[in-house]
Amino acid sequence: MSSAKSARYDRFSGGPANLPSSDSSGTRMETTFGPTFSTVTTITKADGTGTYKQHRRTPSSSSTLAYSPRDEEDGMEPLVFAEQPSVKLCCQLCCSVFKDPVITTCGHTFCRRCALKSEKCPVDNAKLTVVVNNIAVAEQIGELFIHCRHGCHAAGTGKPGVFEVDPRGCPFTIKLSARKDHESSCDYRPVRCPNNPSCPPLLKMNLEAHLKECEHIKCPHSKYGCTFIGNQDTYETHLETCRFEGLKEFLQQTDDRFHEMHVALAQKDQE
Repeated sequence: MSSAKSARYDRFSGGPANLPSSDSSGTRMETTFGPTFSTVTTITKADGTGTYKQHRRTPSSSSTLAYSPRDEEDGMEPLVFAEQPSVKLCCQLCCSVFKDPVITTCGHTFCRRCALKSEKCPVDNAKLTVVVNNIAVAEQIGELFIHCRHGCHAAGTGKPGVFEVDPRGCPFTIKLSARKDHESSCDYRPVRCPNNPSCPPLLKMNLEAHLKECEHIKCPHSKYGCTFIGNQDTYETHLETCRFEGLKEFLQQTDDRFHEMHVALAQKDQE
């Protein structure tokens, strides 16, 4: 490894570190890591198909941690590590934590995209050819703890793609491999009112309370022509007198019949 490359990685030896990287457009990005977490909460899915653990942040975890995405499919999704990743888990081409790590013919490991875009190995100058996925490294990266995306916001630096911990957001850190499980059910996940898009943005934890007060509840028979819109109290009163309510079984049977006809026609067109 060249002296310049060594110097770049020496910054992982202690304390907060900034890890430079660049995207395909040449834009310079920085990844910053810092300390975090404490108590552990074990989450078990309702159907018992899996569990994952999450840590609640302590006040000392308010240091700026940032990550800049390296490809289009990441978009601007924040990936903020709870602790400083080992240099051994960082790609020597993009200088960021491996994404989809692969082993090349020279025996070194790189991000798949980096290996496919680069002609030569930065370590031994050998031609880069992908051989196999590095499952062991991928599993190690999956064990790294990150801050929930709903506990991060854009950093005040103004740099695009740079994020920091939001003390008002989700307080949990989770394993990278369990990210989707947590974030899909996170109480801090932003949601929209199902009754009317004009209602203000909400957090998932506040949706139930909002629905009890929402003034834009539609009649379940609105698709048949009922024009009622009101709150929870007037909604329940309305159903007692709604002319479509007494026809709901007939209307449902009609819908089912139309659906069956649509499926049959679609199958006939494919023949």
